[in-house]
Amino acid sequence: LWIGSIESFVGQLRSLVNSVRWSIPFVGQER
Repeated sequence: LWIGSIESFVGQLRSLVNSVRWSIPFVGQER
């Protein structure tokens, strides 16, 4: 149960990092 919660947390963290990676280049282009 504890390992499963960690896996779900890592999955959410990866999706969050992916969204941040996609948003950073666009912010750099705006400048």
